Amino acid sequence: QAGTALSFVGVALVVLGWRQIHMAEGLVTSGIYRFIRHPQYTGILLFTLGWILHWPSVVTLALWPILIAAYVWLARQEERDALEAFGPAYAEYAQSTKRFVPFAV
Repeated sequence: QAGTALSFVGVALVVLGWRQIHMAEGLVTSGIYRFIRHPQYTGILLFTLGWILHWPSVVTLALWPILIAAYVWLARQEERDALEAFGPAYAEYAQSTKRFVPFAV
C-alpha cells in the first residue's frame, strides 16, 4: 500500500539523515544531503502522511498542515543558524539544494 511505502521511505530518510549529520563535523553536503537540506523533516512528514493514508481522521487531517508549518518554520530557523555558522558555503549549498523535495520546481 502507498501508506506503508511512504512510512518506510520516511523512516529511511530519518535514519539516513540522522546517521550522517551526527557522524559529521562541519557542513554536510554529501549523501542524502546532496539532494535535500532537511531529510529528517521530510522523512517525518512522509511517515506521518503514510499513517494518515492508513487511518485518516478529522483530527489527523486537521493537524497535518500544522505539522508541516512547524517543520517549515524550524527548517528556516536552522537555515539562518547554518548561514551564520558556515557563511557563503551554506548559501551556495542552499542555492543548489531543495529544502524538502528533491527535484522540485
